[in-house]
Amino acid sequence: MKIIENTQFNRINLQFDEKPSKEILQKLKDEGWRYSPQHKLWYPSASAVENSRAFAESLQKDINNEASAYMESMQDAIDTNEPGFNS
Repeated sequence: MKIIENTQFNRINLQFDEKPSKEILQKLKDEGWRYSPQHKLWYPSASAVENSRAFAESLQKDINNEASAYMESMQDAIDTNEPGFNS
């Protein structure tokens, strides 16, 4: 996830390399963020601008935690020789 400063509109935007998980999408929507298909980024609605930086930083932590949990589960699968992970 990239946090992009948008000085023209005095807000930040969020851009993802791939589609966010359902949980992350729900958090964005619950916090009042909108998706722009034209620009391929998320932006805060007027009511969400004030808290947007704190939310973005919190979301970044959530995404990092999701990635860490996924990597741990993959390593566990390799360590226990689950099917599909044998060499």
